[in-house]
Amino acid sequence: MRSLGVTSIVGILFAMTASAGENSVGTWDADKSRFSFELASVAGHLDALVGTDSGGRFVNHRLSHVTYKPTNTLVSPAYGPLGAGLFSLFQVRSRDAALMQPRETRPDELEPIDNGIRFVWHASAPHRAQLELEYKFRFPNVIEMQFTVRAEADYRDYEVLVALYAPAKSKPGLYVVDRENPIEQIGFADHEALHGLYTFFPRDERAIQVLSDGRGVRKYGWQVGFGRRYARPLVFRSLGEVDLVMMGPAVDVQAVGITYEGNHDDVARHDSAYLSYFGKDLHKGEVLKSRARLVIDAFRRREESHLQLYQAFSEKEGS
Repeated sequence: MRSLGVTSIVGILFAMTASAGENSVGTWDADKSRFSFELASVAGHLDALVGTDSGGRFVNHRLSHVTYKPTNTLVSPAYGPLGAGLFSLFQVRSRDAALMQPRETRPDELEPIDNGIRFVWHASAPHRAQLELEYKFRFPNVIEMQFTVRAEADYRDYEVLVALYAPAKSKPGLYVVDRENPIEQIGFADHEALHGLYTFFPRDERAIQVLSDGRGVRKYGWQVGFGRRYARPLVFRSLGEVDLVMMGPAVDVQAVGITYEGNHDDVARHDSAYLSYFGKDLHKGEVLKSRARLVIDAFRRREESHLQLYQAFSEKEGS
């Protein structure tokens, strides 16, 4: 069968799908390749196909102009028209290679689904696995990514990395295991010992082994450091009153990452957080599935509110 380009596929799928225009949470604009969502507390755009930047990367699934409506707070970063969005599928990596960067790679399929958008990247020479990504927008304030990997080859220590980018001067936070307490909320202030490091907080020693194998250097020149073990696979960036809280299933998330507060260097200016998934061998014919959830609300860094969110998420997940 002849392979269709993205434009042809999109045209066929939208013609066949009854929800190509409006659905319960938003509207699809085929001309702009943009899904505009409107939840009770959060509104914004998912730019499905953005275009090619100066580095030749094809920017896609970019969450932009995202606003927390009760306080009219812009919660997505202002990186310019081709910069990274709020919440994205960043990298796919293994022990031996940087396999692909989904948000910088043109998808092979794109279609509207109930309350969201679905992307598919077919298996290719650099990444011999099919990758599916579904964005779901849920009332009142939830954005969720569900992703599936279908392997056509073997990979050692296979990893999927999800990224969150906040506006400038956001304050980072996460939950770690303390010597005297099973869980402690900590911030992540600037310190000269951290400069230049992308710091991850692992689930266990195995995660440290995986993430320190040099994979960070291969594509972006990252130097990786490690903190205490995470108590929950939950990380947040706070904008004062409004928190951006990202979480994933403990069974799948091998580490959470966060950049330190401030404006000292490019690492700090990322205002970013990460969830690192899997970190295990993937075999031909195997299927991996997981999800990441972003909740946006006026939590004001309240530990009780964050942990209640994760409890509800994990009970549904069964993790």
